[in-house]
Amino acid sequence: MGSPYFISFEKKRGGFVGYLSMESLSNAEIDHNRVIMDAVKVYSVFIRYAKRKINGLQREKKQKGFILARSMWKLGDKIFQLVDDLKAMGLEIDDLYAHLTRDLNKNKTWLSRVIAFRSHVQYQRDVQKDARWSRFVESPRKQIELMRKTAGSEKGRSEY
Repeated sequence: MGSPYFISFEKKRGGFVGYLSMESLSNAEIDHNRVIMDAVKVYSVFIRYAKRKINGLQREKKQKGFILARSMWKLGDKIFQLVDDLKAMGLEIDDLYAHLTRDLNKNKTWLSRVIAFRSHVQYQRDVQKDARWSRFVESPRKQIELMRKTAGSEKGRSEY
C-alpha cells in the first residue's frame, strides 16, 4: 500500500460524516463508501470513548485532587490506536489536532502533552501506579527518564 489518503470528519446530526481527499477518488480499487463508513465508525467510537475518559479524568481530579499519569497514558494510547486503526485502512486524519480539539473540546497544548507523554512511554506498566499527571505535564521525556532512573536504583538495576 502506498501513502495513506487523507480523511476529514465533520459533525452532522449527532454523528460524523467523512470526506476523503480528492487524491483517493482517482483510485478505482477503493470502495470509497465502505472506507468512509468504516472510518466514520472508528472515529465515532474513539470520540465517544475519549469524551467518557475526559469526564472520568475530571471526576478523578475533583475526588482525589489530582489525576494519575496512567489515566492520561490510557487516553494517549487510544489516540495512538485511532491513528493506527485508520492507517491500517490506508487513511490519515487531515490535521489530527484540529479534529480532536474540535470534537473533544480540548486545546491543542493539552492534547499535545497527552500525545507526547504516550509517545515517550510505550507501555502503561512503565508508569508508576501512583505517579501523578502533574509531574509529567511540562517535560514528559525528562520526567520519564528520572522515573526510570529512580525505578532502576530502587530495584538495584534498571529494567528500562
